Amino acid sequence: VAYQEAAIIRILSAMAEHEPPVQIDREGYRAVIRLQLAMGKTDSEQQWAALKALSWPPWKEDRTRMDSEIGPEHGISR
Repeated sequence: VAYQEAAIIRILSAMAEHEPPVQIDREGYRAVIRLQLAMGKTDSEQQWAALKALSWPPWKEDRTRMDSEIGPEHGISR
């Protein structure tokens, strides 16, 4: 998993360096998610993932009033 993580980081970094940045498609997004799911998650990462929508794109959905206080920085991956 560590090799796959390093490879995806290099690919996404290269995509972001283009002007305009190369957009990731649904298949690429799913590949990144598959890799992240293979890695262990922290408690805050698990909570953030639970708040994401099941539909595309997976934006955060507030289910309770307390969820609105949780920002994107809460779900930043290691």
